[in-house]
Amino acid sequence: MNKQRNHTRIVLPIIIVIVAALVMYAFSEERNLDQPSFTANNTDNMGVSLFYDTLRHMGYNVTTSRRPITANTNMDYVHVIIQPPTFFRESAAEEILDWVYNGGFLVFLHNSRNNVLEGQIPGHNRRTDDITQHRHGQGTIVTGAAARVTNHRLILDHTPGTYLHSIISGRSASGVAFVEYYHSPPAAENFWTRLPLIVRIIFIQMVLVAIMAIWHLGKRFGNPVQYYQETERDENEHVHALAKLYWKAKSHYEKRRTNHDN
Repeated sequence: MNKQRNHTRIVLPIIIVIVAALVMYAFSEERNLDQPSFTANNTDNMGVSLFYDTLRHMGYNVTTSRRPITANTNMDYVHVIIQPPTFFRESAAEEILDWVYNGGFLVFLHNSRNNVLEGQIPGHNRRTDDITQHRHGQGTIVTGAAARVTNHRLILDHTPGTYLHSIISGRSASGVAFVEYYHSPPAAENFWTRLPLIVRIIFIQMVLVAIMAIWHLGKRFGNPVQYYQETERDENEHVHALAKLYWKAKSHYEKRRTNHDN
């Protein structure tokens, strides 16, 4: 019994650690599994993590944004959108252009010049190395080819990255936000999704520990209780027993009487 308890005490923490590690892996935002192309978290050839990490190592306040650009978006940040998929609609482009017109600074890189956003930009101001700066109202839009800032291409030729850095550094912005929203718009937010990632991980770990504790301390896994199976009795069993007892007593009495007569 003691061996079984010691075995349980060793196995239980191991199970908790393994499950917690799996939960952290599943919820980690740095996971590269199934990351869309042209996103800051993607370290494959078609990702842009090299551009993102280089800006961060150079001292910029670099972050990713899971929200669309609207009129309320922070204008102190340079916002970067790289090769959004086909669901980048006209209504989204109009909202972004309104934000730029009021003073926003956007770096928009796309492999097609016929995309929804660039089709609505009124004119070009300056073009250098396939990168164009557009003045739009009080703001600026920088456009260029997304393929030239992928991890694979930047390793071969860092010129586009260098030029984009020179443009960003001239903005004197508070930070740089890579807008990942347009690659995978999140589902409707609720209380759970608004919680920080670390809070959700801790909560899940606490639930797992509680489940393990209940499982370990529950009656089912306590000291073994010996099982006794009762024999089912007949209704007239006592009558038969008394009859048998009387029969034995009578036989014994008659035997003694016979011996006495002899």
